[in-house]
Amino acid sequence: MLKIASKKKRLLAYFWDWAILLGPLVIAPVLWALVKLAGYLLGIEVFQGVTAINPESPPTFGSFAATGTMAVFVIIALLGCVWFVVFAIVNLVQVSKTGQTLGKKRVGIQIVNWRNSRKVSVWRFLGRNVLTYFLASILSNNILKIFFLVDNGWILFDKNNEALHDKIWRTRVVVKN
Repeated sequence: MLKIASKKKRLLAYFWDWAILLGPLVIAPVLWALVKLAGYLLGIEVFQGVTAINPESPPTFGSFAATGTMAVFVIIALLGCVWFVVFAIVNLVQVSKTGQTLGKKRVGIQIVNWRNSRKVSVWRFLGRNVLTYFLASILSNNILKIFFLVDNGWILFDKNNEALHDKIWRTRVVVKN
């Protein structure tokens, strides 16, 4: 018989998944700011500011060539999008092989089918993680936040440590053997 994952392990895995997803998105702007600060302290202009297309008029959002600082922001945004896609693909591959996201693998737990205790299918994982939040996000940003908190907070009060998305998609999170 499989042992149900503890509240602590579930929340820790949840933390790791978000840290892995958001970490690079936070680190990139911080590194950019540190480089900019170092340049300022050394008296070097590391990134040129906004360059106006017409040098006689002040730059506006709609009339500049994206150089320097703006280019860095664009690059960070594009890398963030690429990172999100890579993170999603890696998690899909992991779940299809082991029933684990990167965070769940880190803490030694896995998602299984409620009925037969086998690893969860990719389709059920997609429904469980993507469709549930996509449907909630259609309603409203505030409803999504409330749903997100209630859904994951449910773990704290459920005797089987299940979130609402586990109940909806008939999955369990158990300790990996």
